[in-house]
Amino acid sequence: MEVMGKSVMKFILATAVGLTALPLLAGAALADSREQALADAREQEHHYVASMAAAVSAWARISSEQYPGYEKFADKAAAYDFDRALAEHKVLAGTAEDIRAQVGHIRERHGADVCLSLQFNPGHLPAERSARALELFATEVAPAFQDEPAPARAATPVG
Repeated sequence: MEVMGKSVMKFILATAVGLTALPLLAGAALADSREQALADAREQEHHYVASMAAAVSAWARISSEQYPGYEKFADKAAAYDFDRALAEHKVLAGTAEDIRAQVGHIRERHGADVCLSLQFNPGHLPAERSARALELFATEVAPAFQDEPAPARAATPVG
């Protein structure tokens, strides 16, 4: 486990350049089979979105000058689309090869100024599957990026 921890920390530190790093948070489901990973990811996202929708449901009927736009959170949670989130790399799911490709896409898009924070188990998966996901990430995904400099990020228009 110590080797895994060091490998994951090196990956996180290698992708965070300076204090201007863009923090990206994503759910991650990694398994030996793509089918299991996608099933885990769908379940994780379902639980997360259902919890978020319940938490913000009261906001749908309230608006506040202090929190403009909060009343739209309930609609946004209800409109969540797992397949779209997966395609947009907002959720990382699949085999180690799939996750390497997804992380590679994120690095190509955002360059070196990225700090990728992944959630491997938000609380509903068996501990063994979560441990296996972390092991796969540490041994088969993170090492692929440790010695590779990230490409420079192209300027992206805001707005």
